[in-house]
Amino acid sequence: MKTGVPGIYTRRLSVTINDITRHRRLLNYVKMYFSRFSGHLKFAPEVYSILRSLNSLSFVPCFFLAYSCCRISELNQITVPILKSRTPFDLLSSKSSHVRSIPGFSDFKVKTLLSIPDDASLLVISYDQLKLSIKSARIKNNISLPDGKLDCTHLFRHLQASYWNSLGDDLDSISYRLGHLNNKTTLQYIHKM
Repeated sequence: MKTGVPGIYTRRLSVTINDITRHRRLLNYVKMYFSRFSGHLKFAPEVYSILRSLNSLSFVPCFFLAYSCCRISELNQITVPILKSRTPFDLLSSKSSHVRSIPGFSDFKVKTLLSIPDDASLLVISYDQLKLSIKSARIKNNISLPDGKLDCTHLFRHLQASYWNSLGDDLDSISYRLGHLNNKTTLQYIHKM
């Protein structure tokens, strides 16, 4: 049963062995990238903990949810050809006409990146399974949720906004990175963790 954005909000996801093989090459690259550049990514400490605890099928989509602070419905805008360009890329907000620029990947193992098939998917796990994986990693790392209910895939946006705020980043900058048009919306993402 599909609802929402095609390929994202699916209770059951039909993937082939070829899909998994292409994804595994992307997974290996992203894990190497994460390992090599983890100190430069400026993720919240809780985000690092969650990413290190995820199962392999969840790692790639969660890495890009954290890296771009996109919503799950915006994840399908990130493709392997965009990553291969290694230049900043634009994400269109799924809730407004706001476009924000996301930093491109650095020149890390370019030959490996270029060898990944263009049609490799960032998401080869159902939405429900992805949420369960994030929840499990969050609980394993004893990361509590702020008051109110959060969609697990949205957790990275809240953690990053709170972290940037704790570093003293201005509200306009945080709003831009989250794709918000209004700082009042962004204030709802800033919590004491």
